[in-house]
Amino acid sequence: MMCPRLLLAVITQVVVSNCDTVASTTVATSFSYPYKVLLSSDETRAYVAEYSGNRVSEVIIATGAKSTLASGISGALSLAFSSNGLYLYVSEWIGGRLTQITVSSGVTATIASGLSNPEGVTLAPDGLSVYVSEGISNGFISRIVLATGARTIVATGFNAPSDSVLSLDGTKLYVNEWYGNKITIVELSTGVTTPLVENVASFSSPWGMALSLDGLSLFSAQSASDKILKVTIATGATSTYVEGLSRPNGLTMSSGGNLWCTETASGGRVKYFTTSGNPPPGTAPTSGSPPPGTAPPPVSAGSSSPPPSTLPTNPCFPASSVVTLANGIRIRVESLEEGDEILAASPDGDIVADSVSLFSLADHGVNASFITLRTADAFLTLTPGHHLPVGPACCSQLKMAAEVSVGETVFVHVNGAALVAQPLLSKGLAIDRGLFSPLLTHGSFPIVDGVATSFNALGMVKLNSYALPLLLPLCKATQSCTLIRRALDAAECAYKKMLGNAVCGPAHYIDGLMLRVDTDGLKDTPSADVDVASQPAAFANSAVS
Repeated sequence: MMCPRLLLAVITQVVVSNCDTVASTTVATSFSYPYKVLLSSDETRAYVAEYSGNRVSEVIIATGAKSTLASGISGALSLAFSSNGLYLYVSEWIGGRLTQITVSSGVTATIASGLSNPEGVTLAPDGLSVYVSEGISNGFISRIVLATGARTIVATGFNAPSDSVLSLDGTKLYVNEWYGNKITIVELSTGVTTPLVENVASFSSPWGMALSLDGLSLFSAQSASDKILKVTIATGATSTYVEGLSRPNGLTMSSGGNLWCTETASGGRVKYFTTSGNPPPGTAPTSGSPPPGTAPPPVSAGSSSPPPSTLPTNPCFPASSVVTLANGIRIRVESLEEGDEILAASPDGDIVADSVSLFSLADHGVNASFITLRTADAFLTLTPGHHLPVGPACCSQLKMAAEVSVGETVFVHVNGAALVAQPLLSKGLAIDRGLFSPLLTHGSFPIVDGVATSFNALGMVKLNSYALPLLLPLCKATQSCTLIRRALDAAECAYKKMLGNAVCGPAHYIDGLMLRVDTDGLKDTPSADVDVASQPAAFANSAVS
């Protein structure tokens, strides 16, 4: 079996940048022909695919210490994270496989086999499939369903396609072509391809690719000419970002805009480039940063507004959150419709099916900041004002996400079995697209991203179970269902005051306004909920020892 495009020249590193001030920092060395590099969600670890080492390695960024996460990967080239960050998907160029690695344990499982020299792996916008670059002279892009391994051809006509990245809006795939020395755009809805860069002398065996945080530029690693080029997507114009490298291959962009790179020559290195003003790796992302280790979320068409500078406190999920229908099919929250039955938890912690009665908020286009919660088997993204069951048993005690601490117990639905109590391992921040707040008819606890959650405080859950069946026919007949949450918030506040709690009424969005409700009426008031963005120390990701 031929080795993919080996060049044996070793060049002494001399970094020369363009007009930007770019500093280079080597994090770890002695890799065996490293290709793709990815960062963990908290950006404390890097994961590296080693082609000749037939493994994926994990690097502690602060110290450079590295260890083998998974071995027996036959010609490891590219990597992609699952949408919940619990799994890595790796392409095996020699083995012809797409393999799943459980990040917490290193356990591997084959997703698909019989592939044709698979290289680049990119997670699809739905989080349920990946795009894989395959083939050499007759290369193509395939789409592989992660749950089944089913494979379809998306686009053909490539000359050794290598790494790829999605556009910010998720409609296009940008693909490097190693032998073609160009970048090709794939319209994912049609499979139509268009060259972005071709017949450019500076393009020489491009492999790794990364997208800038604003989505306007691509970075392409030129393995044969030892440089990284920056490409303006609107025009295809190219410029040198850095040169004098030693066979650069894998690229990835950090949340702070630092470009990470692997070098296969000079002993195999992992490094990053910091442009003036960018924060160092491992710095907790601000509320204006995209999810760590990924491109920022799509911005709605025609929008020029930046991501929000504070975290919304209304109880919502992003569009990318996943629920399971009663028939076992997993779908994104943004695809839910009124009447759909989803898996939920009863007040006693049993798995039940409950129907979506309505959405008090369903905004597909807005970018918002969220809290992320990670356990051994789940990764949940939600707003800080969102509640979820905690404590020794489900589901009598609820806490807002902003107040849940690392080490506290939440309840996870694993492999279709009963709920399992798992400690929270880390807590972080992320930006994602969309704000969705579905209400369940019978007040059950919806299982979202594998975790039992609640849209409101416990008193609201009880009120919902009684009030919604009565209110729904009336509000639908009068087209006034957007007022449901206002009414329920006011009722919950009265319930809390009856119990002696004078502070009540979670903030939320209704018709574009953030409101806080009390029994004196609806009025705009400053939110008293925790502003996570202003208290980064309280939300630093940390591991449970």
